[in-house]
Amino acid sequence: MDEHRYPHPGFPFELGANGRFDNFIKVVGEFGGHGYPVPDHLWDAERRNWGYGGLPQNKEEYRERYETSLKMLNQLRSEGIAAGVYTQTTDVEGEINGLMTYDRKVIKIPAEELAHLHQILFEPLALNAGKQDADSLPRTAFVEEKTDRKPGPVMDAETIRSGLKSHDHALFIKSGWIRDPYITLGPDDYYYLTGTQPHEGDPREISNPYNIGLGDESIVGDQVRLWRSRDLIEWESLGPIFTVDDTVKAQQNKKLPNRYIWAPEVHWLGDRWALVHCPRGHSSLALTAGKELKGPWEHPMNNGMGERHDPSLFTDDDGTRYLLWGNTMIAPLSADLSSYTAEPVRIDPAGTRPGPDGTPINRIGHEGATMIKVGDKYVHLGTAWSTDEGRKGSYNLYYCVADQITGPYGPRQFAGRFLGHGTPFQDRDGNWWCTAFFNGNVPPLPSEGIENRDLSENAQTINEQGVTIVPLEVKLLDNGEVYIRAKDPAYGTPGPDEAQSFTAKPAQNNQPDIVVYLSDDHSQFDSSLYGNDNIPTPCFEELAADGMTFMHAFVASPSCAPSRAAMLTGLMPARNGAEANHTFPHTGTHNLISDLQAAGYEVAAFGKVAHGRSARQFGFDHIGPAQTIEQLKTRVTSFLSERESKKPLCLFVGTNNPHVAWTSPTTFDPAEVEFPPHHLDTPATREHRAAYYQEIRELDAFLGELREIADQHLSENMLFVHTSDHGSQWPFGKWNLYDYGIRVPLIISWQGHVTAGTRTDAMVSWIDLIPTLLELAGGTVPENLDGRSFAGVLRGETNEHREAIFTTHTGDGTWNIYPIRSVRTKDWKLIHNLHPEFAHTNHSDLDRKPMAGAYWTEWAQLAETDHHAQEVLQRYFERPEWELYHLTQDKWEQTNLADQPEQSARMEELKAMLADWMISQKDSLLVHSEPRRLKDRERWHPSSYKQTAP
Repeated sequence: MDEHRYPHPGFPFELGANGRFDNFIKVVGEFGGHGYPVPDHLWDAERRNWGYGGLPQNKEEYRERYETSLKMLNQLRSEGIAAGVYTQTTDVEGEINGLMTYDRKVIKIPAEELAHLHQILFEPLALNAGKQDADSLPRTAFVEEKTDRKPGPVMDAETIRSGLKSHDHALFIKSGWIRDPYITLGPDDYYYLTGTQPHEGDPREISNPYNIGLGDESIVGDQVRLWRSRDLIEWESLGPIFTVDDTVKAQQNKKLPNRYIWAPEVHWLGDRWALVHCPRGHSSLALTAGKELKGPWEHPMNNGMGERHDPSLFTDDDGTRYLLWGNTMIAPLSADLSSYTAEPVRIDPAGTRPGPDGTPINRIGHEGATMIKVGDKYVHLGTAWSTDEGRKGSYNLYYCVADQITGPYGPRQFAGRFLGHGTPFQDRDGNWWCTAFFNGNVPPLPSEGIENRDLSENAQTINEQGVTIVPLEVKLLDNGEVYIRAKDPAYGTPGPDEAQSFTAKPAQNNQPDIVVYLSDDHSQFDSSLYGNDNIPTPCFEELAADGMTFMHAFVASPSCAPSRAAMLTGLMPARNGAEANHTFPHTGTHNLISDLQAAGYEVAAFGKVAHGRSARQFGFDHIGPAQTIEQLKTRVTSFLSERESKKPLCLFVGTNNPHVAWTSPTTFDPAEVEFPPHHLDTPATREHRAAYYQEIRELDAFLGELREIADQHLSENMLFVHTSDHGSQWPFGKWNLYDYGIRVPLIISWQGHVTAGTRTDAMVSWIDLIPTLLELAGGTVPENLDGRSFAGVLRGETNEHREAIFTTHTGDGTWNIYPIRSVRTKDWKLIHNLHPEFAHTNHSDLDRKPMAGAYWTEWAQLAETDHHAQEVLQRYFERPEWELYHLTQDKWEQTNLADQPEQSARMEELKAMLADWMISQKDSLLVHSEPRRLKDRERWHPSSYKQTAP
């Protein structure tokens, strides 16, 4: 189809009746010829060298146009375009539309840069069954339903005056075609109104009042038109005060891709006015010369502002001004507004919500982001379609709150239906209102019964064409929360089409306070509660007597960072991104802390809860670092004593015990300790083991103390959890998928809800923990998690949860590069060592630090003469590809049955189960660093290095 539309791509879908192009592959020809003259490299410098779409003046403008064409071409992909053809890669006689010059000596955009720019065309579209997110609009979104309906009249003066006083229902105050209306009270006590408007005098404002303002038939103009009013009733037109010709680019004679002006706002700065607007291609920050809101205009940022969609200004209490734009970036401005004084920061609500295609969304909305302050809280407002699909449903106003302007922000909350890209303002009496306007593809709907009406089939609204203002309740609650909600019921109720759940309520009496006590590197096998009388844990046993003990609790991965990330996201490592130790979840990954907060909880973390710097990324309301049990005790007690919040509390407390090094003076006799059958009995082993026992004794004692502290400061309705992040840092424990590495203690008490003194064989995983707490607390468990609630087990409704437990290990720095996967049923475990050609190593055997792994020196010496020691070390360093264990007969997983013919059917069944799960996880089988290979004996064998090895 030969259809030229310069300077950007297009396709004439509207040409031809009855879907003329429906059955054809659609190709855009010459999708962006823009032209760029390179001096001294023209075909003939004396003749006119021409290009399409006007001539860019420099390489930057040329690249900008090319990139814009690619973005528009990418948009056309969602409408059915199969390809775009750029036919001219080189300038030709008299034409300068190529990617390199006529003489082939200057490449206008290098190949590697072109490849980067074109990458957008190879990324998957956010589509699912024809649905799109709010940033990807199908052509159907631009279809206006034609109608003979005429806009109704504005309310009479007395009705508006009465409504302003009562402040309890919406008021239709001004007629005329407008979008994105913005009202502010000026220094002269006039209200000033502006917004997206047609060109003054455009007859379509009357003849086509329900023009949607989008697409080829948009009547959006090139002017900023302004009105003022003393009373929000009578409006005086001040005419156009700014046009596209007043923008920086126009004044510098740069070619503009279009002449629209969208979403203008005017802000009084104390001595002059500021004006901001978009679209991003020629967005401006302009200042008046004096106190009158009119030109001439100054541009303090010149070209330094950048392309900004829906820019907005906010002035903080200390006078610092910020520019917000997009969805949502924020940056502080210099006092003269000429530059940014810090790098932009992206601000998003805590947590995510599922998008229409299943991809989590963590943004405030789609556009129209603004900022207000309520008390000392920063309130970030933004707008989005109720369905999170472009122009489907109602366009709503949402908000989130932070203590600092750059965040972190709390969860996204609902402010009002049909208020999308309206802006809150205060009247002279201090009452809050939000502007609203017609933003639909169909004429306005009646407001009666709208609360229960599903609008998801199209863009729909109850707002008349013109300006409506809706009263807002804006207040700071006694518990410190900010509450914003439209007071008119037609606007204040989320509709049935609302994609996000807003059922969370303030703290209720039946919501328990929750305490989660985490130990670090503690196997289930090392506790008297679980049958090891050599390690007495009386406080564990007291907690178990008050609640339920889980005999088959497992972690997702046997190293700190992956295990904790899996707990806090409810996602296995391959899905959340934290696979190797000391790595963190992918940016934007949903975390479950935000869901606890959405359920009304204050969430605090003391000690080792998340891993390293990721603690702040998870958005805890309070974080208290602590290295020792004494520090934990002091800080938790202080926090609970001084806490004033009325919310229920979810308190995570993480001790470092019994993580190496084991340095506490031990009260255990090394001669009396016991150890697993695959450990070697040497003096150093016994010394280390006794120190390890002491660390467990101390973490057990603190469990008892923590329960007493919690009893003093929290409600009687308290749910208490104890568990550990994985097994111990002993050979065949941590960094391994044997039960000694992945099976952990789990004890949960909740008086009146969990039967005291019970035990369960239900198999549960760490990814199930917070979904369980969410359900018990009355919150909403997100969809698409790997974790699932075992609340039914706690309630005594079932003794089953998972049929199989899957675990993964990838590695830890340069010490341990040994990826492993496993599947475990009640009786059997299959382990897949992905690279049996690698040597299995870790910190302990390589570094041999005192009271951590120094016993390895004696193990290596013993193996020089002792056959059993040789077998243990060989089994430790050299692993077969497959290992199969019958767990009910072989607790310590000593006899590998993988090669036994009678187990072939079982092997195939478990292999298929594990393979299917890995595919479902999109497991990349990551090898995160350079491994130590068995053939490189000098890099791993005990005889090849000393205790001080790096």
